[in-house]
Amino acid sequence: MAVGTLRPLALVSGELYTAKDENGELVGFTAWTPPGRSSFDTPEQSEMGIGDFLSQLDDEGKAFQTYLFKEELPKFADRSLGIQNGERNCYWCWFAMVREDYQRKGVCRALFEMVYKKAKSTGSTMALITNTRENVAKYERFGFKKRGEQLFQSPWIEWVYYCVARETNGE
Repeated sequence: MAVGTLRPLALVSGELYTAKDENGELVGFTAWTPPGRSSFDTPEQSEMGIGDFLSQLDDEGKAFQTYLFKEELPKFADRSLGIQNGERNCYWCWFAMVREDYQRKGVCRALFEMVYKKAKSTGSTMALITNTRENVAKYERFGFKKRGEQLFQSPWIEWVYYCVARETNGE
């Protein structure tokens, strides 16, 4: 699933921000879509990997993943943010990864601050969805506020997603 989302972000519609150590090795990155863009703007972007991922699932899994990511999560984001097409009308964070030995050293915060400067210059909201309380607390330390929480039920398990956002107007 991650490759199916990251590939179109990296090649077509997204903005990638990276952190490297003194040897030039990647220690962290974030992947965002700016307002007006999506990871899946075109059918070609969908075929850059998400189609491969879905083809590996049984019919029930394929139907659920399609329903969740094309219908339920976007509705949740819109309700939480109070913005129609929230993923497309915000600076939307799809990925934030920091190598374990570099966590808690300010790497993720620095990557988010780079995006904050761009978002602030356009008055855009920064937003994302996560499924761990620990991440909510981390993003709150970066100036985000929890805007929504919802329990989702799959055919196999239930879990909670959280929507967080950082306004850039008036800061």
